[in-house]
Amino acid sequence: MIYFIDGLIDSCLEDSVIINANSIGYQVFLPTNFLSKLLSEINSVRLYIYHHVREDAQVLYGFSTPDERKFYTVLTSVSGVGPKLGMKIMSHMASDVITKAILEENIMNLTQLPGVGKKLAERLILDLKDKISIFNVSTSNNVLPKHSLYDDVRLALATLGYKPKEISAALKKSEKMLQPITKIEEGIKIVLKNI
Repeated sequence: MIYFIDGLIDSCLEDSVIINANSIGYQVFLPTNFLSKLLSEINSVRLYIYHHVREDAQVLYGFSTPDERKFYTVLTSVSGVGPKLGMKIMSHMASDVITKAILEENIMNLTQLPGVGKKLAERLILDLKDKISIFNVSTSNNVLPKHSLYDDVRLALATLGYKPKEISAALKKSEKMLQPITKIEEGIKIVLKNI
């Protein structure tokens, strides 16, 4: 899995950029609001990557922070929200505004998003309210230390299909055992034992 790409912006297209990383050009699709900020970049840039693999293509979606990428991953886990629609949604509204609308069950705000009707808005609230609130609680209360290993393990287990409640509980149980660990593979094995 590609976690991030560091490189120079070679060129900008309508909805993506070409990043030159070690003489390889990667096409990375970005939310349009983030893309417009990058137009003035002339130095090296780091993009956090969501790597979508299909039978006929491999597509890279880029974000400014690991949290933005995590939000996109959670958003596209909802039935009816594919990678392209997820990118349109994040281009139209900031993730914190979407999060607020979901937590407040504000269907009117959610239906302003492109491709989101009343039924999909209701599904977003139903499927994501717990996931988003648990994520916010765990970070705001500092239940776990801020460490990229925890983020990587959380993301890997979510990708494997484990529920946010299970992951948070297992991470909390594994906290002491994870402190000396630096490799994500070892961290995943430890946390899986506590699920």
